[in-house]
Amino acid sequence: MPEIDFSTLTAPVSQDAPCGPDLELAGDANYMNFVARLEGLLPASFLSHDAEGRLVPFDRGSIDIPAEISALASLLAGTRDLRLLVLLAKLLILNRDLDQFAACLAGIASLLTERWGEVHPAGEDGDFTLRCAALQTLDDMPTVVMPLQHVPIAHSRRFGAISYRGHLVASGVAEPRDGEDAPGVAAIEAAFTETPLTDLVSTRDALAVLRSALAGIRLVTLENVGAAEAVSFERLSPLADAMFKLLDEAVARRDPGAGSAPPTKAQDNSPSEAPRPLAGPGPATAVIAAPHEASAALAAAAAYFRRAEPSNPAILLVGLAREMIGKSFADVVRILMPEFADRAAFQIGSRQVLELPLERLAGLLPDDGGPLEDEAASLAMGGEDGDEDPGRGQAATVPGTAPSANDAGGPRPQLAATSRREALTLIEAVGTYYRAAEPSSPIPLLTERACGLAQRDFLGLLKDVLSDQLRSSDAED
Repeated sequence: MPEIDFSTLTAPVSQDAPCGPDLELAGDANYMNFVARLEGLLPASFLSHDAEGRLVPFDRGSIDIPAEISALASLLAGTRDLRLLVLLAKLLILNRDLDQFAACLAGIASLLTERWGEVHPAGEDGDFTLRCAALQTLDDMPTVVMPLQHVPIAHSRRFGAISYRGHLVASGVAEPRDGEDAPGVAAIEAAFTETPLTDLVSTRDALAVLRSALAGIRLVTLENVGAAEAVSFERLSPLADAMFKLLDEAVARRDPGAGSAPPTKAQDNSPSEAPRPLAGPGPATAVIAAPHEASAALAAAAAYFRRAEPSNPAILLVGLAREMIGKSFADVVRILMPEFADRAAFQIGSRQVLELPLERLAGLLPDDGGPLEDEAASLAMGGEDGDEDPGRGQAATVPGTAPSANDAGGPRPQLAATSRREALTLIEAVGTYYRAAEPSSPIPLLTERACGLAQRDFLGLLKDVLSDQLRSSDAED
């Protein structure tokens, strides 16, 4: 099957038109007929019934994928069109080509970063709705999310290819379909042992590229269109994170020294005395793996805003997000909604409801800590000289990659934000971590809002923070 060199996507098509013509806007018949035909070939549902009535995954043989990819490559030689690249990405993952799928999304992220003003579809008077709508389809279930879930990630002598879907069924998270030959937990573990380590590492690394690309696409749209319109991969990103974690743990069990992801272009694993900025080509990402790392990342972002953009209100929410780390639900309610704290109550039961006041439940927690809190505090220190919060200084210490299963807590590279983009990268990474690690935390809400506010001008901010007062003033007039 033909392979496309996605690293060349940011190269100009010509000096006069770096991204070439918009073939759809030009009404190019070949382009429009090809896109319409290809979209008609993509499955509306990833699962379908076979002759015996069983649900089976999409048959990739139903599309001549190599021929379609060759046709897409020919079109992309003369234009940089995100609509074509999204179609290409879908074909690649439907064909179970994880490496090329991840490379395609990384190419999209780089193209958006370096050619935002030129890549197609362009914005109409600053309106990038069409562009974001095309990118958002990368979060579609039948053509991206489900195919990724069924990509082989290991090989069992008994069951053959093992997918993340098989892992979900074996662990009880998903129910097996009728007639589905699902392996058990022991078979999954055996497959990770039987699969060559180099194959596991290669799959893990492809997932690392995918995660970085998704974060980059999200961030560049956030910077250019704001939080309300930015692309959000609510299904694809958590799946990529979970698959990466599973593979990384499997690699670490086989070779503890290989158990953490390789550095991105913006990171390496060497210790450094000075804060390490997120630099280098392409969208940089930070990997947060523990609360003390989240605290340090937020500290680095706050330090940037204090130094370079002191009027930016994002610093207020970043500071509040740091305060939320390690807080109980009762503490969160007291801080965020103090006027309602004494009235908040859980309702237990369906027919006869028992109300349990939040303040009373909070009073049951020991004030002087306990074994669990002592253990949590020890973990939060990260093994760094007994400092209970290594993120309090402006030189925030954050691992550049996720720690391996046997991380001994050695020297850690430091991170600092030297631009708004780098600060937003750190803030986004913290939100991503807490969405997965602590869904009940308000931190993701605060970090997302902080990223949105960081892009607003002064008048726009006034409309946000004084909306009720402005409405009252308009009514009086």
